[in-house]
Amino acid sequence: MNPVIRTVISVLLFFSLACMLLLTAGILPGFEQSLLSLLPGSDPLSAIQIGHPGSFLHIMYILFSSLSLFSGILLFLAFKKTTSPEILYLIIAVLSLTMIGLRYPLLLAALNPDLLLSSRLSGHIDLITRLFFFFYMFSISLLFLGGMFSNGIPLLKQNMFILVSFFASSTLAMLVPLNAVEILAGNPALLSFSGILVSSIRIIELFACLNYLIAAKRNNNTQYILPAVGLLLLFVGLEVFTSLPYPLFMVVGLILYGSGLLIFTNRIYTINLWN
Repeated sequence: MNPVIRTVISVLLFFSLACMLLLTAGILPGFEQSLLSLLPGSDPLSAIQIGHPGSFLHIMYILFSSLSLFSGILLFLAFKKTTSPEILYLIIAVLSLTMIGLRYPLLLAALNPDLLLSSRLSGHIDLITRLFFFFYMFSISLLFLGGMFSNGIPLLKQNMFILVSFFASSTLAMLVPLNAVEILAGNPALLSFSGILVSSIRIIELFACLNYLIAAKRNNNTQYILPAVGLLLLFVGLEVFTSLPYPLFMVVGLILYGSGLLIFTNRIYTINLWN
């Protein structure tokens, strides 16, 4: 593991732990109060409320971020001596996905119009949304670029690809026009976000899966098909979890995400071990 990758992992680990601390402690600025102010109503999203209003969202996002964080740490400890860029990129991507927890305060705000339109909080909504999209895009773009190495890209390109992924993701997330407050006020689902950001996410996810199907044909090795299946499950799980904040869909999304991560990790490790 070269110094650049080790530094990136260390920085992401710091941010991931900070995100988990904020989620579990419930001290995301200004949003803890929203747990008390949310009341069951006619909004269809009131179905997420179990016991204390907002508690189901809180628990699910803690579970998702915990799964990503501990998976990233376990992968790092298990493969810290590996030179496989697919596995190294996977570690970075999984730690980045811990930051999906940033979606939690956005959903809480969407469920409480007074919070969403509050002058004290509305200025932070756009920034949190952009950070959410940055970490989302950074992670899936690395999963896409990792597949390029299975198609013959030299290992020496791994540091350059990380920089490309970082600057491309940050440029799109920070510079693309985004009316987050208006969109959340109408519909808090991620699928309601249209335009370059969400279209880019869908395209990257598609080509990340195709990468391994191409690798299967190029290397005449059907083992590469299962990593494609694992990535597909992982991406579908992410989409379902972040886009449909209802109990059944969030549980299904979490299961699909965990299953896809397990399948992808196992197959990539097996392929690298075989090679």
